[in-house]
Amino acid sequence: MHESAATPVKIIDDEPHLRITAGQTLELAGYAPESFANAAEALRQ
Repeated sequence: MHESAATPVKIIDDEPHLRITAGQTLELAGYAPESFANAAEALRQ
């Protein structure tokens, strides 16, 4: 059986602890989170 790729999710928040917590929660739910400190940083990706 083939596994599908996890859905990517961008987390944008200036609070590092919130990015970490949200990222861990989303990862446990089967998503592929990417964390960014601000929108400009996320848009450069």
